[in-house]
Amino acid sequence: WMTLLIATALLQNVALNPGLGLSPALDATSNGDRALWASLLGAPVLVLASALGWLLESLVLRPQGWDALRLPVLLGITALIAQSAVLGLRAGPHALRAALNPHLALFGVHWTILGLGLVLMPAPASLGAALAIGLGTALGVGVVLVPLAALVARLGFADVPAPFRGLPIALVSLALAALAFLGFNGLVKV
Repeated sequence: WMTLLIATALLQNVALNPGLGLSPALDATSNGDRALWASLLGAPVLVLASALGWLLESLVLRPQGWDALRLPVLLGITALIAQSAVLGLRAGPHALRAALNPHLALFGVHWTILGLGLVLMPAPASLGAALAIGLGTALGVGVVLVPLAALVARLGFADVPAPFRGLPIALVSLALAALAFLGFNGLVKV
Protein backbone atom coordinates (compact mmCIF):
# COMPACT_ATOMS: atom_id res chain seq x y z
CA TRP A 1 0.00 0.00 0.00
CA MET A 2 2.85 2.37 0.81
CA THR A 3 4.37 1.91 -2.64
CA LEU A 4 0.99 2.60 -4.24
CA LEU A 5 0.49 5.64 -1.99
CA ILE A 6 3.89 7.12 -2.91
CA ALA A 7 3.43 6.36 -6.59
CA THR A 8 0.02 8.01 -6.65
CA ALA A 9 1.19 11.09 -4.77
CA LEU A 10 4.39 11.66 -6.73
CA LEU A 11 4.37 9.81 -10.04
CA GLN A 12 0.74 9.81 -11.10
CA ASN A 13 -0.06 13.24 -9.72
CA VAL A 14 -3.49 14.16 -11.05
CA ALA A 15 -2.93 17.89 -10.47
CA LEU A 16 -0.24 17.77 -13.14
CA ASN A 17 -2.16 15.69 -15.70
CA PRO A 18 -3.03 17.60 -18.85
CA GLY A 19 -6.53 19.02 -18.58
CA LEU A 20 -6.93 18.21 -14.90
CA GLY A 21 -4.29 20.73 -13.89
CA LEU A 22 -6.43 23.41 -15.50
CA SER A 23 -9.18 22.82 -12.97
CA PRO A 24 -10.56 25.43 -10.62
CA ALA A 25 -7.64 24.46 -8.39
CA LEU A 26 -5.64 27.19 -10.09
CA ASP A 27 -8.01 29.71 -8.58
CA ALA A 28 -7.06 28.32 -5.18
CA THR A 29 -3.44 29.24 -5.86
CA SER A 30 -4.21 32.91 -5.26
CA ASN A 31 -4.49 32.17 -1.54
CA GLY A 32 -2.29 29.77 0.41
CA ASP A 33 -4.91 29.13 3.10
CA ARG A 34 -7.51 28.25 0.48
CA ALA A 35 -5.11 25.82 -1.22
CA LEU A 36 -4.31 24.17 2.11
CA TRP A 37 -8.01 23.83 3.02
CA ALA A 38 -8.83 22.45 -0.44
CA SER A 39 -6.12 19.82 0.00
CA LEU A 40 -6.97 18.87 3.59
CA LEU A 41 -10.72 18.73 3.12
CA GLY A 42 -10.40 16.89 -0.18
CA ALA A 43 -8.56 13.93 1.38
CA PRO A 44 -11.63 12.34 3.04
CA VAL A 45 -13.73 13.04 -0.07
CA LEU A 46 -11.30 11.30 -2.41
CA VAL A 47 -10.60 8.39 -0.04
CA LEU A 48 -14.32 7.75 0.41
CA ALA A 49 -15.01 8.13 -3.33
CA SER A 50 -12.19 5.73 -4.19
CA ALA A 51 -13.40 3.13 -1.67
CA LEU A 52 -17.06 3.35 -2.74
CA GLY A 53 -16.03 3.28 -6.39
CA TRP A 54 -14.00 0.13 -5.82
CA LEU A 55 -16.87 -1.53 -3.98
CA LEU A 56 -19.35 -0.73 -6.75
CA GLU A 57 -16.90 -1.78 -9.42
CA SER A 58 -15.98 -5.10 -7.82
CA LEU A 59 -19.48 -6.01 -6.58
CA VAL A 60 -21.69 -4.70 -9.39
CA LEU A 61 -19.95 -3.49 -12.54
CA ARG A 62 -17.38 -6.24 -13.14
CA PRO A 63 -19.70 -9.20 -12.34
CA GLN A 64 -22.37 -7.79 -14.68
CA GLY A 65 -19.84 -7.02 -17.44
CA TRP A 66 -20.49 -3.28 -17.22
CA ASP A 67 -16.83 -2.21 -17.17
CA ALA A 68 -17.55 0.66 -19.57
CA LEU A 69 -19.62 2.34 -16.86
CA ARG A 70 -16.59 2.83 -14.58
CA LEU A 71 -16.11 6.47 -15.61
CA PRO A 72 -19.67 7.76 -15.06
CA VAL A 73 -20.14 5.73 -11.87
CA LEU A 74 -16.90 6.87 -10.21
CA LEU A 75 -17.40 10.46 -11.36
CA GLY A 76 -21.00 10.42 -10.12
CA ILE A 77 -19.95 9.01 -6.75
CA THR A 78 -17.24 11.65 -6.41
CA ALA A 79 -19.65 14.45 -7.34
CA LEU A 80 -22.23 13.17 -4.85
CA ILE A 81 -19.68 12.91 -2.03
CA ALA A 82 -18.10 16.29 -2.90
CA GLN A 83 -21.45 18.08 -2.91
CA SER A 84 -22.44 16.33 0.33
CA ALA A 85 -19.18 17.51 1.89
CA VAL A 86 -19.88 21.07 0.70
CA LEU A 87 -23.37 20.95 2.24
CA GLY A 88 -21.90 19.52 5.45
CA LEU A 89 -19.30 22.27 5.62
CA ARG A 90 -21.98 24.92 5.08
CA ALA A 91 -23.80 23.56 8.12
CA GLY A 92 -20.55 23.14 10.08
CA PRO A 93 -18.98 25.28 12.82
CA HIS A 94 -19.35 29.03 12.35
CA ALA A 95 -15.59 29.79 12.23
CA LEU A 96 -14.94 27.21 9.52
CA ARG A 97 -18.06 28.23 7.59
CA ALA A 98 -17.09 31.90 7.71
CA ALA A 99 -13.57 31.17 6.46
CA LEU A 100 -14.59 28.87 3.62
CA ASN A 101 -18.11 29.93 2.60
CA PRO A 102 -17.17 32.01 -0.47
CA HIS A 103 -15.07 29.15 -1.83
CA LEU A 104 -17.12 26.06 -0.98
CA ALA A 105 -18.65 25.75 -4.46
CA LEU A 106 -15.13 25.93 -5.92
CA PHE A 107 -14.02 23.13 -3.58
CA GLY A 108 -16.90 20.90 -4.69
CA VAL A 109 -16.06 21.37 -8.37
CA HIS A 110 -12.36 20.88 -7.67
CA TRP A 111 -12.91 17.60 -5.80
CA THR A 112 -15.23 16.34 -8.54
CA ILE A 113 -12.60 17.04 -11.19
CA LEU A 114 -10.02 15.22 -9.08
CA GLY A 115 -12.43 12.28 -9.01
CA LEU A 116 -11.87 12.06 -12.74
CA GLY A 117 -8.21 11.53 -11.91
CA LEU A 118 -9.20 8.46 -9.90
CA VAL A 119 -10.74 6.99 -13.04
CA LEU A 120 -7.52 7.56 -14.97
CA MET A 121 -5.64 5.38 -12.48
CA PRO A 122 -5.50 1.64 -13.09
CA ALA A 123 -8.35 -0.19 -11.36
CA PRO A 124 -7.21 -1.09 -7.83
CA ALA A 125 -6.96 -4.77 -6.97
CA SER A 126 -8.21 -4.46 -3.38
CA LEU A 127 -10.02 -2.12 -1.03
CA GLY A 128 -6.71 -1.24 0.63
CA ALA A 129 -5.26 -0.30 -2.75
CA ALA A 130 -8.33 1.84 -3.47
CA LEU A 131 -7.87 3.64 -0.15
CA ALA A 132 -4.18 4.18 -0.90
CA ILE A 133 -5.00 5.60 -4.34
CA GLY A 134 -7.58 8.00 -2.87
CA LEU A 135 -5.22 9.18 -0.15
CA GLY A 136 -2.28 9.38 -2.54
CA THR A 137 -4.33 11.47 -4.96
CA ALA A 138 -5.25 13.92 -2.20
CA LEU A 139 -1.66 14.08 -0.94
CA GLY A 140 -0.31 14.59 -4.45
CA VAL A 141 -2.68 17.48 -5.07
CA GLY A 142 -1.63 19.04 -1.77
CA VAL A 143 2.04 18.59 -2.62
CA VAL A 144 1.45 20.60 -5.79
CA LEU A 145 -1.18 23.16 -4.76
CA VAL A 146 0.27 24.44 -1.49
CA PRO A 147 3.78 25.26 -2.82
CA LEU A 148 2.23 26.61 -6.03
CA ALA A 149 0.01 28.91 -3.93
CA ALA A 150 3.07 30.17 -2.05
CA LEU A 151 4.90 30.69 -5.34
CA VAL A 152 2.01 32.59 -6.94
CA ALA A 153 1.63 34.75 -3.82
CA ARG A 154 5.34 35.55 -4.01
CA LEU A 155 5.09 36.27 -7.73
CA GLY A 156 2.40 38.83 -6.91
CA PHE A 157 5.15 41.03 -5.49
CA ALA A 158 7.74 40.19 -8.16
CA ASP A 159 8.49 42.25 -11.24
CA VAL A 160 6.70 40.04 -13.79
CA PRO A 161 6.17 41.39 -17.32
CA ALA A 162 2.59 42.60 -17.82
CA PRO A 163 1.52 39.87 -20.31
CA PHE A 164 2.55 37.16 -17.83
CA ARG A 165 0.82 38.51 -14.70
CA GLY A 166 -1.90 36.39 -13.11
CA LEU A 167 -2.95 33.11 -14.72
CA PRO A 168 -0.16 32.95 -17.37
CA ILE A 169 2.61 32.93 -14.76
CA ALA A 170 0.61 30.40 -12.71
CA LEU A 171 0.43 28.10 -15.76
CA VAL A 172 4.16 28.50 -16.41
CA SER A 173 4.82 27.70 -12.75
CA LEU A 174 2.56 24.64 -12.96
CA ALA A 175 4.42 23.47 -16.07
CA LEU A 176 7.75 23.79 -14.26
CA ALA A 177 6.32 21.86 -11.30
CA ALA A 178 5.20 19.12 -13.72
CA LEU A 179 8.74 18.94 -15.12
CA ALA A 180 10.11 18.67 -11.59
CA PHE A 181 7.74 15.79 -10.85
CA LEU A 182 9.01 13.97 -13.96
CA GLY A 183 12.19 13.48 -11.94
CA PHE A 184 10.31 10.96 -9.77
CA ASN A 185 9.79 8.61 -12.74
CA GLY A 186 11.45 5.28 -12.10
CA LEU A 187 11.60 5.91 -8.35
CA VAL A 188 8.77 3.47 -7.55
CA LYS A 189 7.57 0.57 -9.66
CA VAL A 190 3.83 -0.16 -9.28
